Amino acid sequence: MKAIPLITVWVTAFLVMLATCVSLNGLFWLSFLVFGAASVCMSRNRERLERELDDMFK
Repeated sequence: MKAIPLITVWVTAFLVMLATCVSLNGLFWLSFLVFGAASVCMSRNRERLERELDDMFK
């Protein structure tokens, strides 16, 4: 996955988790799983994502 869409998914899932943390309903747990999956994907592909961002902002 490209860096910008992955970061967008990560931030959106985090914001949804913050908005729904009081009720702990299904939306919270879904966003928690998406946040976790995005975090794992980012950590596994850290070098590639860093190169992509470096190339983008040169």
